[in-house]
Amino acid sequence: RNLGIRQIEARTEKDKDVHPFVHRLEFKWEIVELPPDFSRIIKSLKMALSDRINKLYKMGFLPARNPTKKELLDAQLIIRERIREIPSPPKFLYHMASVQAAAIKIEHALELIETQGIEAFNKYLNRLRKASGKASRNLLKDERVIEAMLRGKHSKIEHPKIKKVVEMAKNEIDDNKQLIIFTHYRDTSKKMVRELSNAGMKVARFIGQASKLEDKGLSQKEQVKIIREFREKKYDALVATSVAEEGLDIPSIDTVIFYEPVPSEIRSIQRKGRTARKKPGKVIILITKGTRDEGYYWSARKKEREMRKAISFLKSRSLERGFEIEGNKNEMDEITDTKKIKEKTKDEIKIFIDQRELRSLVARNLFDRGIEVSPKHLEVGDYIIGNRIGIERKVAPDFSASLIDNRLFSQVKRLKDAYPSPLIIIEGEGLFSRDIDQKAIYGAIASIIADFGISIITTRDAKETADLLIAMAIREQKERREIKLRGKKVAMSLDDQRRFIVEGLPNVSAVLAKRLLEHFESIKRIANASMEELMEVKGIGKNIASKIFEVINEEWEEE
Repeated sequence: RNLGIRQIEARTEKDKDVHPFVHRLEFKWEIVELPPDFSRIIKSLKMALSDRINKLYKMGFLPARNPTKKELLDAQLIIRERIREIPSPPKFLYHMASVQAAAIKIEHALELIETQGIEAFNKYLNRLRKASGKASRNLLKDERVIEAMLRGKHSKIEHPKIKKVVEMAKNEIDDNKQLIIFTHYRDTSKKMVRELSNAGMKVARFIGQASKLEDKGLSQKEQVKIIREFREKKYDALVATSVAEEGLDIPSIDTVIFYEPVPSEIRSIQRKGRTARKKPGKVIILITKGTRDEGYYWSARKKEREMRKAISFLKSRSLERGFEIEGNKNEMDEITDTKKIKEKTKDEIKIFIDQRELRSLVARNLFDRGIEVSPKHLEVGDYIIGNRIGIERKVAPDFSASLIDNRLFSQVKRLKDAYPSPLIIIEGEGLFSRDIDQKAIYGAIASIIADFGISIITTRDAKETADLLIAMAIREQKERREIKLRGKKVAMSLDDQRRFIVEGLPNVSAVLAKRLLEHFESIKRIANASMEELMEVKGIGKNIASKIFEVINEEWEEE
């Protein structure tokens, strides 16, 4: 719709106008089993990984004890976000960052031993030994990791995939066929070239231009030369990394071998597309039984089906109707749900957010959901969703930290003074992780609810916080009232009202507001003061004075 497209046309090999021109593509799956030596290494690494995952899960950084690789990577973003949000981050957050980094390194080592081989595994661990990071140093002190390293170092058995690839490649070449062997890792590509060459085959290694550590990349000139010589049949096979998947004029070949499945449907399609262009072709995929190879294979298959489904859906609907959806809900749940949310909220809901919250995952979730987010410098609270409701968001560790350093109740009081219906959201786990008595935390929560009359809601993560804000904003803004940036307290004294007004000036705290009033004695004199006169007040420098002067004296222009 944004590009002015009115109709999408899509074709598959099954369409009548395409089918006569498509060559037959044969698929073959080769299942291999890991030797016992590998299983023992994997067991040690999994035990070391499990300990770290349990720590991350208990602190609320993982949604489950058996996380996906993506969830493990996302934990890094969550931890970094917590560190940025808390003024004086507790040491345990930095410890959790190190735990997460170590978990990722173990996860990668597991992938190498399961899907690549001993040589790639040993090279990776040797690189870890040379690394200077704290996570790497701590990891190499773990007895289970040390045991896995020693087993790997002394193992004389290679991954069964290597022998299988050599056998299959020899059979294809004996039948006068050319082939490409795709592998994800450079270390594996180097090993495969060596093994195939030792078996008497003419092989070239085809990698990217970037150099990685001691492995020098190929220049563009070298790449072009290899492709030309492959076309001239000076090589029987190419062993290639992802650089050969797209964008290069590699001639159509007879057979493609996947050393490992890839979880990306696009990469999988691109690899397969290197054969069956001008004549029938063959694709052989090696899968190690009981490992992530199986998960990656089925993941790519599922994504490819969903992609074809989505394209078919677009093809069957005219974009001229603005993607109006009638039925087909099971097919396109995600598209329709996103559309309904955006239709319902984009032009109706507005949430004011403090500028310091803009980098949070909550803000990102609101943006992704199509909510109009307006960043402002808020003196009180983090989010305003209506004239009555101001919201202070605290990640769980910050709640405890603000209780220790005496920030909590001053923030609570200001929130209560500013809004008739204030709310505090405590996000995530780890509320009791600091060295503080649980009774003190429960007492603080009880005081906030009973003495200040402020509601407290807990959420699991940033997404749940965003969902709550949206639901409350829909409820609060249904009458389309203009949202005030600052709430008001009922029955304030005259002095409180004056101080409340002055606190609304940029970078003016409660202490500075009191000093300004004591110095100038009235709001009128503050408003009429020059920058030099404002700077006479203790704590107000040139920067704050200029901002106050600008706010008071610049003409109003509605944003």
